[in-house]
Amino acid sequence: MRRLTACGHCFHAECIDPWLEERSTCPECRAHIPPVPPEYPLIALVVPPTSFCVNFITFSLRKLQRFSRMFAESLISFSQLIAETFIIASLSVFSLRLFLRLASFLVSRPWRRYRTFTVHRRRRWRKKTAEPYCPICLQDAAEGEKMRRLTACGHCFHAECIDPWLEKRSTCPQCRAQIPPVPPEYPLVALFVPPGVIELFTKEP
Repeated sequence: MRRLTACGHCFHAECIDPWLEERSTCPECRAHIPPVPPEYPLIALVVPPTSFCVNFITFSLRKLQRFSRMFAESLISFSQLIAETFIIASLSVFSLRLFLRLASFLVSRPWRRYRTFTVHRRRRWRKKTAEPYCPICLQDAAEGEKMRRLTACGHCFHAECIDPWLEKRSTCPQCRAQIPPVPPEYPLVALFVPPGVIELFTKEP
C-alpha cells in the first residue's frame, strides 16, 4: 500500500504507481502530489532546469570553440613570428661573420704593401722590361731569389734587403713613395678601436 502524504489516502502500489506516472494529483480528492524526487538530488540543487541548462551549455561550448579558434590562430601567428625572427637572426649572424672575415682578409693582406715573387731565369724577359734589380744592395736578382715589388711605386728589392728597411721606414728606398702601414695584429679590433687604445693593452711593460 502507498499513503499519499498530501492527503493521507491509501492505494495499492500497483494501482497508484501508473496513475502517478501520468498525473500529479490524488485519484480521490485531487490533492496536489509533490513531483518525483530527482535521481541525483545533490546535482539538482546546483544544476538549472533542462532547457536553461542546455542553452547555457550550448553558449559555453560556442564560447569555448571561439576561444579555441582564436588561441590556435594566435599560436600559429606566434610560431610564424618565431620562425621569421630566427631566420632574420641567422641571416644577420651569417652576414656579420662574412663581413668580419672579409674585412679581416682585406686588412691583413700583405699585398697592400708589396707583392712577393721568386726569380726564374727560364722566363724570357721582354726587351722593354729590365730584369729585377735591387737598389739597396745594387745587385741583380739571381735565380731562385725572393723579391718584393712595392705596390705604391712598382720598384723591386730583395726580401732580405727591403724587410729591415720597412721595419723602420714607410717609404720606398728609391723614390720615397709612401708605403701603406703594416697590417695590425688584430685587424678586426682595429676596425672599431683606435690604435692608441690597442697599444695601451698590448704593449709590454
